[in-house]
Amino acid sequence: MGDFSEFQFDPRTLAGPRRPGISAYMRIKNEQQLVRIAVMSHIDHYDEIIACYNGCTDDTERILHDLAAQYPRKLKVMHYQPKVHPPNSREHAQTADNSVHSLANYYNWALSKTTRQVAVKLDADHLAIAGKLSALTAAIRRDLAAGRGKLYLSSGINLLRDPRRSAVPGVRVNYLLAGQTDFVYHPVNEQTVYRNDPQYESFDIYRLPLEVEYTGITFFHLRALKLSHHYRPPPSRERLAWLRKEPPDLNATVPYEQFCSARYQRQLRRRLPAQLGPRSRLMFHLSASATLRRLKRRLTGEPAGLLREQLARLEDDLRDIDFSRDVLDPLRRWEGEAGANAPCIAGSAWAESPAKHDPASSARGQAPREL
Repeated sequence: MGDFSEFQFDPRTLAGPRRPGISAYMRIKNEQQLVRIAVMSHIDHYDEIIACYNGCTDDTERILHDLAAQYPRKLKVMHYQPKVHPPNSREHAQTADNSVHSLANYYNWALSKTTRQVAVKLDADHLAIAGKLSALTAAIRRDLAAGRGKLYLSSGINLLRDPRRSAVPGVRVNYLLAGQTDFVYHPVNEQTVYRNDPQYESFDIYRLPLEVEYTGITFFHLRALKLSHHYRPPPSRERLAWLRKEPPDLNATVPYEQFCSARYQRQLRRRLPAQLGPRSRLMFHLSASATLRRLKRRLTGEPAGLLREQLARLEDDLRDIDFSRDVLDPLRRWEGEAGANAPCIAGSAWAESPAKHDPASSARGQAPREL
């Protein structure tokens, strides 16, 4: 076993003075299909991106170094060499926070390489929505200049292939949003560290006495569009469906343009809480009370569920998104720049005619023929 002491995270590395601005930190393993899209869609909005890769057996490392040559002043590529135990594994559950093989140490080590006052975790399967992210980062920079410290939470939309029409991107009702409390723009100091929990990693950031602001949809989550991704929805639960007066199949994929319609959004706000599990449904109703939200955060260190706020502003968020401009065109352009050997996502996923992806009709709220 090699000497991995250089990869041991020291919380004191987060305590020094930092430059104004926003850093993103990535932890990457075998993401050759999407990492180029993630970096290129976010690079203009941040002061730096720290891309740490670990255990890659595909072309990820070469792609990252090519991107670093293209953006030498903004992208830093680092190799985290120790083996990291995967989440939900027995090894992960038995590993201490400060072990170089722990997920928490890996995340903290990546965070420690950032140099700016505010940082955010960036996943390698996210496509930034340029207008949304630009507005968010501008607001963060204004608050930084004014000396205001906040936690800024953002969400994304999970895109899936519609199994009935493979060329049409869709959204599944009970899998529609990516990110509850894990994509947060936060100040960096000795208290902003990750720890291992029995299944994944946890972030202690919410115990800080800072205002939490939900900033809306800022990205699309593309993991289920990967050619290597074999998404299989769980079987639908038909029990008591007749009492809820809802269609029994809660896993049906809704085409994106239908999902954006005003009629569907009204149905979503009305029906989705009833489709949640008991714990999530309880959190949804508790989050209606500001007092209970504050109490939960004080007791558990986590904010109350965001679903109520996410649903309340989802229609407005979607109205500002032009699907062709914000999704189709960037995917085609960046895959074209990557060359003929690049893994193709857009080419097979977006083969439908433009008329079937009319963002203007979605923005006007025209109802689909059937729901």
